[in-house]
Amino acid sequence: MLKPPAVALCESRNFAIAPSRWGHHHLKTRPGVRDAPPEVSAPSPEGSERRFRLLDEQIRVLERERQKLSAVVHHTDAGFLVLDASLAVAWANSVFARRFSRGAHPVALVGAACNKVLCGEDKICEQCPAARPFVTGSVAHHEMRLETPGEIRDLYVTAVPIKSLAGETDQCIVMVQDVSDLQVLRRSQESLKASEERFRSIFENAATGMATVNTEGEFMQVNAAFCKFLGYTPEELVGKRVDQITHPDDRATTGQVLQQGRSGSLRVVEIEKRYLRKDGSVAWGHTSATWIQDARGRPLYSVALVQDVGERKTAEEALRRSEARKGAILDTALDAVISIDHRGTITEFNPAAEQMFGFRRDAAVGRNMAELLVPPRLLEGHQRGLERYLELGTGAVLGRRIQIQALRRDGTEFPVELAIARIPLDGPPTFTGFVRDLTDIKQAESALRQREEQLQHAQKMEAIGTLAGGVAHDFNNLLTGILGYAELLKMGSKPGEKVHQAAEVIERAASRAASLTQQLLGFARRGKHQNVPVDLNATIQEVMGLLVRTFDKNISLRQEFTPHSAAILGDPGQVGQIILNLAVNAADSMVEGGELAFRTEVVELTEDQRRRQDGTRSGPFVLLSVSDTGSGIPPEVLPRIFEPFFTTKECGKGTGMGLAMVYGIVQNHGGFIEIDTTVGRGTVFRLYFPLQRSEDRPEGAWSAEGDVMPGNGTILVVDDEEAVRCVATAFLEEMGYRVLTARDGAEAVEIYRSSLKSIDLVIIDMVMPKLGGRECFRALKEINPRLRAILSTGYDFNTVAQEILDEGMRGFIQKPYQLRQLSEVVAAALAA
Repeated sequence: MLKPPAVALCESRNFAIAPSRWGHHHLKTRPGVRDAPPEVSAPSPEGSERRFRLLDEQIRVLERERQKLSAVVHHTDAGFLVLDASLAVAWANSVFARRFSRGAHPVALVGAACNKVLCGEDKICEQCPAARPFVTGSVAHHEMRLETPGEIRDLYVTAVPIKSLAGETDQCIVMVQDVSDLQVLRRSQESLKASEERFRSIFENAATGMATVNTEGEFMQVNAAFCKFLGYTPEELVGKRVDQITHPDDRATTGQVLQQGRSGSLRVVEIEKRYLRKDGSVAWGHTSATWIQDARGRPLYSVALVQDVGERKTAEEALRRSEARKGAILDTALDAVISIDHRGTITEFNPAAEQMFGFRRDAAVGRNMAELLVPPRLLEGHQRGLERYLELGTGAVLGRRIQIQALRRDGTEFPVELAIARIPLDGPPTFTGFVRDLTDIKQAESALRQREEQLQHAQKMEAIGTLAGGVAHDFNNLLTGILGYAELLKMGSKPGEKVHQAAEVIERAASRAASLTQQLLGFARRGKHQNVPVDLNATIQEVMGLLVRTFDKNISLRQEFTPHSAAILGDPGQVGQIILNLAVNAADSMVEGGELAFRTEVVELTEDQRRRQDGTRSGPFVLLSVSDTGSGIPPEVLPRIFEPFFTTKECGKGTGMGLAMVYGIVQNHGGFIEIDTTVGRGTVFRLYFPLQRSEDRPEGAWSAEGDVMPGNGTILVVDDEEAVRCVATAFLEEMGYRVLTARDGAEAVEIYRSSLKSIDLVIIDMVMPKLGGRECFRALKEINPRLRAILSTGYDFNTVAQEILDEGMRGFIQKPYQLRQLSEVVAAALAA
């Protein structure tokens, strides 16, 4: 027979139903069952049925609640204990036994002390949460940490009092929850919150601009530094797109980076770009952006840090421009600039160095400078200097300019000026050398020295020539008297007479003296000088005809003539004389025989020759080379060979005038001389004469041939030399002329003024005291513009003489002169 549900429920809970005196059942505890509720006595007959049904309904409700509670208790993660007033376990669910009592069976826990079951302690905890409900009658909450071998757990304990019908707490329910995971979560949440607060604080107070940007490129948040950087307010920037504040030239790159971030292919990016400020100005910013992604890796937004790098960019641009300027300076520098490290390795090699040394920069950089550019003979000294500096920190060549030899790529050495400085940088020492090619300067200095030597030599020769010319002039004045009176003595005596013989001796001696003065004047470029075409080839052949008959047979003669015209304008006798003098000197140097060669050719002067021969006209020159295989000229003798009376020959074998005469004649013909000589091998004299293009006979050439020409009239002789005046007077009177004399130009003017109508001709000396020949002639012309005059001088017919003749003189005669020569000049002047 089925029992009513209420009865079954009571029996299942160890409750018995007992009859009650009131006719309804009373619950009473079965004997032997601890803490069982009282049995139910039988109800009174009149109300038992109704009450039983009511009770049954209540029991059913309780059963449903019990099932709910049982489901919660047995299927929750929390452990449950029911404790009595002695804190002993009256009941435990399976969760508590499994999770908090190391898997013990729930029944095994009944009767055990709470502190032993939950904490593993032998005594009650000082702050036991389960004891508080018995004391306070209220719910107690407690957090505790349970440590077991290999495990630490955070527990949350809730103790709920269970009151008896009398209202006293005689039991409590203890719920134990493992909140370790919750603690982690809470700590994570707290950490996240703190992190968010820190981020917010950093974001808002950072000195660097910061912003968050969504996947559409729109600003979500901006900090004060970013706003200050661009000149916007936060409200103006939030919602604005990034490209709206980006320089147009950088928008494409910015868009590409944004697209890569949206696609997830780029998580972190760094970029330097130009921003547009609110006022329109451009600002450089270094942007570092990180994309924040969700759990699936999808980008949510980016956090960007923007640093103002305007000053750095300005500095970089200034540095770039500075480097560009330095590079331009190096590239355009005329001097070579070479940098080396402490090992001597080339680190810099500018274009001037490339051109100077012949190496390209890429071929020079990385090479050892000494091995590349220093002559082998100087390598050891260079290496010692570098090692000394690295050891002692000092160098003999640092900070000053020195001149050394350098090496080109083709192996040739050349002079350079070198200045070395240490570059003031940290680390091992590095050096920069500034190299200037001195080749042109050295050549110019050499040319200048040569020019100075030539100038000094020319000045010396000019001084000697002036002295020689003055001496010759004075001698010619004296010889005019000597030769004139000798000729007069001969004219006044008969051959065979002692006077006639004495006059001939005097004439011969004076003629030799006159020849010497002609040599002196030839050296001084003031000797007799005909101005006619001279064929050098023909002149050489004439001289060689003489040499063949007079030179020793052990000297061979050779000639090589140009097929072109070798005509020059000059004096045939003087040209022949210089060829003969050079040949004689060559023969004297070939004591044991040798070869003497003459060679002519037509050449153009080189630029160097033109520079060295100031005043030499341009155009073709006839080069006459006279070479021998003799002893050569010693270097110490060479500078003096053209000096008059200088000779290295034995006494009585030379006058020292041969080469001096050659020098003077060549100079007088508008030419110059070059010499190549090697001691023991021979000498080459190279004589350059301007080529004569025209074969016409120059104006002013005259012949001294003819007989004495008589005449009549009055002639005024003006000369400061008494002997000349006397001889001229005697000659002119012999010709039939009446003669007046004056000692100088001033006296001549007075005489001419007083005897103007009677004087037919004036013979004027060119060089006189008080009033010279030119000034005298001009003064006389002022008196008589139709004046007839002849110029007389002991000097050559030179430029000054020509200028005086160009002013209107009728003729020229050089002292010493003979009666016949004077008669021809006078007759020609009077007939003009």
